[in-house]
Amino acid sequence: MSVPESQRRPDDSERYEWRLELPVLWAREQTRWLSELSEMRGRIIFDKGHRPSFRRSDGSYADPDPVDAFAFHITARAGGKLVGCARMLRFADAQTDFTQSILGAKLGEILASLGSSVTLSGESGRWIVDPDHRGQTVGRYLMAGVYGVAQWLGIRTILGWSGTHERQDRAFMSMGWMPVAGFPTFPAPQFDDEVRLMVFDVMHMKPVQHALSVYMTAELGLEDSPARMIARQTVSVETSRTGGVWTLS
Repeated sequence: MSVPESQRRPDDSERYEWRLELPVLWAREQTRWLSELSEMRGRIIFDKGHRPSFRRSDGSYADPDPVDAFAFHITARAGGKLVGCARMLRFADAQTDFTQSILGAKLGEILASLGSSVTLSGESGRWIVDPDHRGQTVGRYLMAGVYGVAQWLGIRTILGWSGTHERQDRAFMSMGWMPVAGFPTFPAPQFDDEVRLMVFDVMHMKPVQHALSVYMTAELGLEDSPARMIARQTVSVETSRTGGVWTLS
């Protein structure tokens, strides 16, 4: 994709490899990457003891979550090391997910008030970047990958929960998310936080979000339909970035 000169700026994004991992239940290959993903998330969320439940008794870190089996995972690697992730799943695919377990029947009501439905919606979560790689637009590229995967899956509305104690909800809003009106924050003691229910309207992105999601759609190799990709059982696509990057605002 050609990027207008006015929208280019130098940074070190070329260092990163962007990959899409299919839901575990659909993948023929062994899923060693999932153990690596769980360890990275657990280590970062543990945050030097701030959230102790993410360190096991043997000293290793883990964030095992049954939702992972049903989700598409966008990952970022630097020098082969996993340094960031985000996930996207359709409500229609998931046998379990945090949003439906919390909201129950109210989920349908909330989505209807947003002009959507369960079949046209999904959940995004576990948007995590290694502290050594923050402030380098990695998080925004990962989120743009979420938007691209959502469009590819035919999802119109994404719900997600963002923390408030460290202002993660503000970061979400800077990327086009909005709080769900009338819904209070929800305690998440495992994360030592209170989380806010957020919504992203896939059908009405701002131009910069749309441009970046188009870019990430190409980076993740989403030219094939989901059905054709699933038929191949596995995908692991490295970045082929050759030029500048979209200016973020």
